Amino acid sequence: MSSPLNNKRILFLTAHPPFPPSSGDKIATLNTIKGLLKQGAIIDLLTLCDASDIKNLAGLEKFINGRLFTVKMPNKIFRIIIATLCGRSLVHSRFYSSEYLCRFKMMANDYEIIIANHSYMAQYISKAGPVVNALKLHDIHVLESNVMLMRSSFATNPLMKALFMSESRRLLSEENKYFQSFDRNYSYGDYETDLLKNTLGKVVKYRPIGISTDAFESSDGNEKTLIFFGDYKWFPNYNGIQYVLEKVFPKLRDRISDAKLIVAGRNADKKILALCSQAGVTFVGEVTDINKLLSECSYVLAPILIGGGVRLKVIESLAAGKIVISNTQSAEGILDKKVLIVDDDLDALIGKIENIMSDRESFIRMKRAAIDYVLKNHSIDAATSYLLDDIRTLVAEKNLQILNNG
Repeated sequence: MSSPLNNKRILFLTAHPPFPPSSGDKIATLNTIKGLLKQGAIIDLLTLCDASDIKNLAGLEKFINGRLFTVKMPNKIFRIIIATLCGRSLVHSRFYSSEYLCRFKMMANDYEIIIANHSYMAQYISKAGPVVNALKLHDIHVLESNVMLMRSSFATNPLMKALFMSESRRLLSEENKYFQSFDRNYSYGDYETDLLKNTLGKVVKYRPIGISTDAFESSDGNEKTLIFFGDYKWFPNYNGIQYVLEKVFPKLRDRISDAKLIVAGRNADKKILALCSQAGVTFVGEVTDINKLLSECSYVLAPILIGGGVRLKVIESLAAGKIVISNTQSAEGILDKKVLIVDDDLDALIGKIENIMSDRESFIRMKRAAIDYVLKNHSIDAATSYLLDDIRTLVAEKNLQILNNG
């Protein structure tokens, strides 16, 4: 049966080319593109691009079967000054380009579907106004206003706390405006979905993120070895690894003296490196093949205290058959919490880790359940099927004639 998206034109709006897939949002966007390509869609990409992105464009071309359009990233300092003078969000202003908006307006009506990634690219749909007749979809990725609100709660400097709070309010006001311009806004996390539905209603919906499940091989690592990995330039990861190294792992070592922790990832500063000098911790820095490193471990430590959406590394770790240890925040977007070890109470969490490390049968059952869960809910095919079903629903509700019969 022919796909309803066969030969249908879809335009993606991104802040950076989603290649190489070196961050969660790039991986999510690239996998959405892969899934839609399998449905026969013609994919075009309109992206902001800075100097460091230029070298990556050639690698992206094999995933774009349509046209690739680039617009120079706006000057950061200039945009911050404008935002400050106009009382606008710094985050959204950072990615605003009048050239990008002009280019988008000229081409918008060439497409059946337009997909914007992040609220700072969603602003272009809102600013373009009625010129956009396509089905308009928005992958939120992370609710920026909520992140800023949480950063405010962690800030100890009164000035920084006030700045984060002010930015959160501006972001919230602009997000509510931008999101209403879409036929659907997709959240990867259940908490954010519920939060947004309170103000925006049915234009917000959860959808699962897709990953290339065949890229992960299940393996039995060391029974007492855990790993934490991520880019520490991103504050939720930086805050999370501090929590792990200061609170979680020392308490775990008190109970399990031979437990070991591997810390991987780029942009670790002196404070993180100093914390990694404690007994049982090995810092390996940035790695080219995280799968190889995962094969040496049985557990992934993933508790975070700030953030939103789904942690892609949680899904990838589950796909590799690892036992993921998390709190409620990092379990966002995982529909079946039984495939994780989840607890917000530190002592209770340590107790659960101790129990699973001493119960081989429970370990094996959880490992198998984790792999099965990802295959069922987070493969590229499963995530694409979910998206396609919702597109059919929206097309029927709005009586649009943009899909093939199929």
